[in-house]
Amino acid sequence: MSHALGNPVTHLWLLRRMARLQGVDLTAAQAAGVLTQSDWADMVTACRACAGTSDCTRQLDRSAAGDLPAWCANKIALLRIAEAISDKSSDGTSGGTSDGERLFSWAM
Repeated sequence: MSHALGNPVTHLWLLRRMARLQGVDLTAAQAAGVLTQSDWADMVTACRACAGTSDCTRQLDRSAAGDLPAWCANKIALLRIAEAISDKSSDGTSGGTSDGERLFSWAM
């Protein structure tokens, strides 16, 4: 059974908090070309559709850095962004995507 999507602003901030928990600055990732605007919008939508959001704030308040909950709709995406940022930092490349390729494929 599906449920209505949550408030976009609320979920934008939940996503930003979850990203910070993983050590990811989404604004910096976008500026560096690691995250497209479309990917970011898809991540907010995935958060809005997540059935686990009722516990999200409590989970964020008690989680340690890098300790993303297994049920997070954006866990894999945030791990990939962190890896892409790390790769960019370590090898000096531009990181991100090329030729219009999206960093993530979303099955929603």
